[in-house]
Amino acid sequence: MPVLDLTRCLSRQTPVYSGTPAPEIEPCATMREHGFRERTVHLTTHTGTHCDAPAHVLAQGATLDQLPVEIWTGPGFCLDLRQGGTVVPERVTAASLRPLLPPPEVLRGGWLLLLTGWAGKWDVPHYFTDHPELTPDAAKLLAQSGLHGLGMDMPSPERADRPGLPVHTALLGAGCVLAENLHRLERLPAAGFTVVCAPLHLAGADGAPCRCLALWT
Repeated sequence: MPVLDLTRCLSRQTPVYSGTPAPEIEPCATMREHGFRERTVHLTTHTGTHCDAPAHVLAQGATLDQLPVEIWTGPGFCLDLRQGGTVVPERVTAASLRPLLPPPEVLRGGWLLLLTGWAGKWDVPHYFTDHPELTPDAAKLLAQSGLHGLGMDMPSPERADRPGLPVHTALLGAGCVLAENLHRLERLPAAGFTVVCAPLHLAGADGAPCRCLALWT
């Protein structure tokens, strides 16, 4: 079965938002001293490729361990939002999305992956500040589609300074979980694959690093 890994590899060099603690990955046992290897890992729940649970932005939202396991997989759809296949969009509106989306009955229970081209900016300082974003009306359109999840090749569906984070609120409030900081989306077909996006099974968590895979039969 062909498998494409859409996950960034976590390391101490993984970029993070300004003010967010960098990942710490240190040995706590070594072959020389203990006869085996083990490491301690310290990072925030939204580091690297990760999933957002409703509890991330909703006071009474479900945490990761409260969500049904079925939500982390489904038929995959990749939407190429690059203009002419190269230019990164600045804002993605409902008007620009609507003609590109499969019908709601097709999307229901699936995972929609947004290819913006922003993954190529992973190592530049403005990766977390100048990325494309969905408008609130685009978020509402997607929230009505019954998606299990929305994935993207950027750090967030909206800029971090948007008051109230309306895009997160609309999507997570509708039960659509988010997967952020994906890459290699340009290698995907428009449809015909399955997404498995499994975060760490953490009690009470608002999000967690995940392993996101695309599989073909």
